[in-house]
Amino acid sequence: MDVALNLRQDGSPDAGLAKTGTDLQFRDKRMQAPPPGLGLGDQSGQLYHERLGLQRAVFYFREANAEITISYQGMGSHDDGSDVRRPPEELERTAHDVAAEALQRLGPPR
Repeated sequence: MDVALNLRQDGSPDAGLAKTGTDLQFRDKRMQAPPPGLGLGDQSGQLYHERLGLQRAVFYFREANAEITISYQGMGSHDDGSDVRRPPEELERTAHDVAAEALQRLGPPR
């Protein structure tokens, strides 16, 4: 989990800077809006990709001046060589669930 709180020099919340961060996140063309009903915060996105056997699901959301990125990843096999890969939807759902819990615990902008 990566949490970024965007603040002005005087320490007050800066939602505008957070919005700029969101714009940068969505420059990655793999970042897509979540399915209807699964969006979180003021704006959110998700992506899934595999590379060299590594599965990675990312859920990102912005709430006021906070940007939260959840990365859920895994790779490998059991000792017997059987694959431990999970369906992409399972990884995406897990990343979303962790993000939803983070949003509940976030509290007011600070």
